[in-house]
Amino acid sequence: MPVDKVNVTAKSIHRFNMLKILFNNLNVEIDDFELFSKKKNYTFHTIKYLISKYKDAKITMVVGQDKIYKLKNWYRSNEIMNLIDIVCFNREVKVTESINSSINLKKIEKFNINISSTQLRKVLKTNNYTQAEKYTHIDVVDYIRKNNLYVR
Repeated sequence: MPVDKVNVTAKSIHRFNMLKILFNNLNVEIDDFELFSKKKNYTFHTIKYLISKYKDAKITMVVGQDKIYKLKNWYRSNEIMNLIDIVCFNREVKVTESINSSINLKKIEKFNINISSTQLRKVLKTNNYTQAEKYTHIDVVDYIRKNNLYVR
């Protein structure tokens, strides 16, 4: 579970399973390091783990634009920025701060899904699965429905 999230409404195993569903037909590995970690796990620890596991690989973190502005507040953020590349999905967010210019950042400008995870959970809370399918894969929405997630 992310250390900065207090009210995570879906258990980690469900979020892990949804990622596996989403990337099922792609050459993407969903690692369970954070899922089974017994300690408070910061992004920095995950990155160090991935670097040691995939010694010859280039590690890239994918985040939404709203997270980029908060990156400087993350645990060992300067080291994170030096260790990996970051891909940022552009999304309309209110900008109150600037992005650290030392970040090795690639922005995906033509990203047409303008909804935050918080907003998507609000849609799901109303059982409006048709609306949710506009923002995420139908199989993931089906998993959410079958497991009665985000309804509380």
